[in-house]
Amino acid sequence: ERPKEPSKYLKKVLARVADDARLKGTEYESTIKNRPEASPDARKAFGDVCGGEDAGARMPGYWDFQAGDFVIAAKKHWLAVWAYPETSWTFGVDSSVLCKFFGRGLRNVALLPPCFVVHQHHRIRENPNARREMDPDLLCRLAKQDPKQRFDPRQRDPRLWGLHGDDGDGSGQDVK
Repeated sequence: ERPKEPSKYLKKVLARVADDARLKGTEYESTIKNRPEASPDARKAFGDVCGGEDAGARMPGYWDFQAGDFVIAAKKHWLAVWAYPETSWTFGVDSSVLCKFFGRGLRNVALLPPCFVVHQHHRIRENPNARREMDPDLLCRLAKQDPKQRFDPRQRDPRLWGLHGDDGDGSGQDVK
């Protein structure tokens, strides 16, 4: 039964989403070992970020823990890298923004407990646009080198980032 008081309901929801036993025997069981909280390097670097004791530690090299569904950064950083490449596919694109940030020397951080992110449930690979059109490692390397370049000829012109419905000439037409 759903509690009437919001704080009690939230507590119940949080207990439910933190219960990894619910993933056993499902297609998500394999994801448990790939979470950042399962990584000793991540726990060492970011374990105190949400507790208010961030020492600015970094994990060695590039990593993303399959990020993309939730990325937060200051507006100036999004503007500096022109955000996500605009493509008709999503496979590898969601993590590419972390490659862009990493290439500019920014620090990627995983929020570990007591922080939490609640992700909307969806079946794995349900999105018809989640197809591999470009090697994600190549996309990452290119994004690190120059975040404002065109990575693929089918990508929308990066100079038009944020100008949907207009190619900049006033015609209201996107560049083909």
